[in-house]
Amino acid sequence: MENIAAKKIVTPLSTFTVSARGKSRLEPIGNFLKTNFASLPLSQIESIFGFVERSTLYGGRAFQQRQLSNSDVLQLNEWGIGVRIPMTNHFATRDEYQQNKRILQKYHKPLNSIICTNDDLAQWIRNDFLIMILKRV
Repeated sequence: MENIAAKKIVTPLSTFTVSARGKSRLEPIGNFLKTNFASLPLSQIESIFGFVERSTLYGGRAFQQRQLSNSDVLQLNEWGIGVRIPMTNHFATRDEYQQNKRILQKYHKPLNSIICTNDDLAQWIRNDFLIMILKRV
């Protein structure tokens, strides 16, 4: 894996968010990126989205398993890459939000963000987690 610390930091012209779809929770994130995104330098990866833990706030694809392990998230953040959690449940309730706050607290770090499609959910997150970036789609 590329040693970012040893390289001169150059601001890239463009950055990308890539998907962890297809990654087994047992596969180290470095191997996954090397296999699936070999032509993309780590310095151009702004964030990776995928399932971090079971949650009813995910929308779209059904949760099958974690795609990003705790060690993956730590490694990504050490490389300066954020994790985007796709909480895109259109019908999330306040009760569901309260039940899932532990996940938000765990990943509430400056590099990490939430992908959100529900206005109420976005407001609840914004009210409780000031530094968590919301990407509304």
